[in-house]
Amino acid sequence: MRKIFFIIPLFFLACSTKQEVSNLTALSWHKKIQKDIASYNLDAADNDFMSLNAEHPTSIYLKRDTLILFLAHLQIEDYELAKFYLNQYKKQFATSKELPWIDYELLKISFLMYKNPYTNQDEL
Repeated sequence: MRKIFFIIPLFFLACSTKQEVSNLTALSWHKKIQKDIASYNLDAADNDFMSLNAEHPTSIYLKRDTLILFLAHLQIEDYELAKFYLNQYKKQFATSKELPWIDYELLKISFLMYKNPYTNQDEL
């Protein structure tokens, strides 16, 4: 019974230390994303990007942050998320001059996702 009286206040104390961040300016979100990427905390950067996108859908920082997150996920070989961010960039911001580069990068990601690219698939 004593354990319950000790655990319940500890639970509420732990929950009260969580900080919910919202209603930041677009520049503040952008700086927060940059800081998360610099500290290799890409999960937090992804969450902050989603918050930026939700709170400021017409922000000038969305285009840049989309590409930065694409490159960060590509660097750590998280190809699924890199592909996601590149597709988002293609849908929202790409110009006709950028489409060949985007298609090349998507093809390169597909190649990198393949575990053993030097096998002959016809000889199965």
